[in-house]
Amino acid sequence: MKNPEMSPEFIIRAPFLDDLVVEIKSLHKEVEELKTKLNPRKEYYTLKEACALKNINDGSVANKAYSYLKPRGGVPDAIIGTKPQWRWDTIQEWIHQNDEEMAKLYKK
Repeated sequence: MKNPEMSPEFIIRAPFLDDLVVEIKSLHKEVEELKTKLNPRKEYYTLKEACALKNINDGSVANKAYSYLKPRGGVPDAIIGTKPQWRWDTIQEWIHQNDEEMAKLYKK
């Protein structure tokens, strides 16, 4: 039985595959750099921006009765230009929390 790695087809294709892998890695890196340039991550987000990222209506969360549904239960990471704002890591955590979790953590 012949060793498939020693067949002429494999020997011819192997360098091509190595080049292809290098090219794919290079393209992947370029795509990631473009994504960062096109959608740079901000340091702080307003409630409206945060709600857009979570795909929820900012009006309902802005209502005082539901303020516990805001990131960190409504406690901002910073106040910038009189607007409460939250850091990206806070927003990311908040996006994955549902209303029940938020109520348990922050509802008074």
